[in-house]
Amino acid sequence: MNITTSQSSEDRKRHGEHILIHMTYIAKNVDLDSGIELTRALEYWRRYFEENDIVSALVISEGYFVQSFQGTRPAINTALEKNT
Repeated sequence: MNITTSQSSEDRKRHGEHILIHMTYIAKNVDLDSGIELTRALEYWRRYFEENDIVSALVISEGYFVQSFQGTRPAINTALEKNT
């Protein structure tokens, strides 16, 4: 059996595509981050994650929100850089 890829196995390992990262973010939902601003931010990140093959889940309850996301190391690194 022959396997052909656009990148060599070593290149993928060098960039971390073979590493799966899982992160959880927990925060208190303060008054400044409520309503339309929060809705826009959450929708932006939902679309961004979807477009970049990052799986995510979000729970908002009793003044807190918990977001969990998972993807390849390069995808997560790019998302974290974008957030700063």
